[in-house]
Amino acid sequence: MEKPKRNWAKGSRLAFLNSHLENFRAARLQSLSKSSDYIDQVVNEYFKRFDWRLPLTEEPTVPFDTGAIETVETLGADDLDRKGKIIAQMKAVHIRASLNH
Repeated sequence: MEKPKRNWAKGSRLAFLNSHLENFRAARLQSLSKSSDYIDQVVNEYFKRFDWRLPLTEEPTVPFDTGAIETVETLGADDLDRKGKIIAQMKAVHIRASLNH
């Protein structure tokens, strides 16, 4: 996973995060718990749109299909561990910081 950089979100990632700013701010005004729950929702949606293997510097080559059926991914232990770390870092560092700016 890449080290977090300021203004890391570009292109479709930036548009995705910006689309969640208003709702995040509303949740944050309600409570810390509501804002944390909303961040969980954003992280889940983020990884539906952006494959966990895709570097932050690369745009997806296939547009997001809102009608696509989710598939279950079969991963080995190493990839499962790596995926978990990437998701945790995105939640803790990248997405939370971007929404809190």
